[in-house]
Amino acid sequence: MAVSFTSVKCPECGADFQIEEGRDICFCTYCGNKILITNENEHIYRTVDEARVKEAEAKERIRLKELEIEEKENAQDRKSKAISYAVAAGVAVVGALICLFSETAGLIGVVIGMYIAIFTYTKSDNTKKKKRRYVNPDEIVIDEEMLYYREKNYNNVAQMFKSAGFVYVNAIPMDDLNFITQGKNGQVETVTIDGKEDYEEGDIFRKNAPVLITYHSR
Repeated sequence: MAVSFTSVKCPECGADFQIEEGRDICFCTYCGNKILITNENEHIYRTVDEARVKEAEAKERIRLKELEIEEKENAQDRKSKAISYAVAAGVAVVGALICLFSETAGLIGVVIGMYIAIFTYTKSDNTKKKKRRYVNPDEIVIDEEMLYYREKNYNNVAQMFKSAGFVYVNAIPMDDLNFITQGKNGQVETVTIDGKEDYEEGDIFRKNAPVLITYHSR
């Protein structure tokens, strides 16, 4: 019995190749992409990749969570501004009323009110906030304590990063001390995370990112 073939096009790489008629699933002979034939008569194909679908769904959930966090922060910021401006306006009004009895004291009140308003506006515009995002269970956010490791004992610093959740934490002695500088023995010189030393508070790393601690030794 002769075997019939039909020509198909891979939706991933665009290559044309032959498959046996009647097959429901095939793989592209060029890129290896898995293809499901959904309509045999019209030869309509779609790529089946459950891993990519799940990854896309996870990214969408994370993006929505980030937007939720950002909106909450913006709402809190707007509320703080409103309170500050209300206080500033109140102080200015009181100062203006005091001017009716004491011009000097009244002017001081007005100036204080203006200062509060200007300070609130300037702080809001000039403060650069690091964009926060939803943190996965396999990620760690760098806190302030992790930035101040110099001159601390390497064992304590290593334990701090392990307690934070980092899996691969290693300490390497520098063998750089002599009789005069032996007082620095055991003190940390650098801490790199995933090869980076210039991380900041709020930066996010995966738990399996390697943490390398160098410390003074003799």
